[in-house]
Amino acid sequence: MILKNKNNHDNSEDDQAYPHQIKTPYLATLGHLILLSTLTISKPAWSGCHPIDSISHQPAVSLVFSGTENQGNTDHEKQHCTPNLYKVKIGSSGEVLSSFVVSERSSGSSSTKVVDRSQTSQAKPASGDNTSNSDSNPNDGDPELGVLRLRLQEKPPTPRKPTVYLQGRVSYFRSDNIFAGVDPVDDGLLRPGVTLLAVPSLGPDTKLITSVSGNLVRYGDRSQLDYNQLKVKLGVRQKLLKRTYGELGWSNQQLFKQEGGDRFAHYNSLYFRLSRRDWLVKNLALDTSYKLTLRFADPDTRSKISNVFRASLAYYPYPRFKAALNYQLALSDYTTRYDNYHQLIGRVSYKISSNSQIYLYGGQSFGSSSNSRINFDGTVFGTGMSFNLPLF
Repeated sequence: MILKNKNNHDNSEDDQAYPHQIKTPYLATLGHLILLSTLTISKPAWSGCHPIDSISHQPAVSLVFSGTENQGNTDHEKQHCTPNLYKVKIGSSGEVLSSFVVSERSSGSSSTKVVDRSQTSQAKPASGDNTSNSDSNPNDGDPELGVLRLRLQEKPPTPRKPTVYLQGRVSYFRSDNIFAGVDPVDDGLLRPGVTLLAVPSLGPDTKLITSVSGNLVRYGDRSQLDYNQLKVKLGVRQKLLKRTYGELGWSNQQLFKQEGGDRFAHYNSLYFRLSRRDWLVKNLALDTSYKLTLRFADPDTRSKISNVFRASLAYYPYPRFKAALNYQLALSDYTTRYDNYHQLIGRVSYKISSNSQIYLYGGQSFGSSSNSRINFDGTVFGTGMSFNLPLF
């Protein structure tokens, strides 16, 4: 009986122990699940080591660490690390899951990438900052200086050509028959002079030509014949063809004796002139001109109609040097006589500067006249210097 009761007592103890043993696994399992949930949804507290074996074998959760993936599933090596529980932050699953992205394993690769969305969300501007971002576009330029745009360089305006010039000259002329007389007289004359010239434009191919000139004529041996000359000119020059110009104008000329200043001749003239330049080769040019003059003189014996033809073959071996062969034919019909005058000379000139030159010429003159006391045969020689100074 006692034995039976003892057996029953033992059986009852076994029965009581069994439920207790059953409750213990449930509690242990529940504790593991709580710990698992806590560690799974919170920030890992391990640094550089694998988790304990009970966690590493959970297939439902992939744990991400700072550098490598848990390798306990492949090699079954169990390493234990003591977690820093004081660093574990338990929060809602939404907050924690939004802070991490589960690693994506590419085929054939065991590396794991970690992306912190909290940092990503902080780097992204808020929706209300779109305006500020657009305002800070580098294409908008400096907020103080504004947008600096490149501008094509404008072509500088063409400088205005001067229309008023001051011209000056000093020439010396000599001939062995300076008075064109039957009895030749060898003498020379010095002729300094200045001219104020204005050539304003009236159109693209038309210019107005106005000038006032003053000259002093001084003979070498016959000073009693010295005189002064004043001349005014007004004309219009028109471009007719590409290299042909026409000019129509009027001039007034007065001659005054050097001693006493008495006027001894007065001329009013109308003239028409055609001129042309043709380049034969690169450095060789042919200049031709024709001038018709109708002169009314006081005294009347000096009135005339003249036709003058000129031709000049000019050679430019250097930019500053010019050599020319000039021919002139003058047909003059006076009231009391008729003359034809020829002159053939060679001339060389050199430009000292862009506005000045020196020249030298020499040649022969010949011709005939209806007046038997006139003879044009003679040798001519001359030199001089001239300048052309632009004023405005």
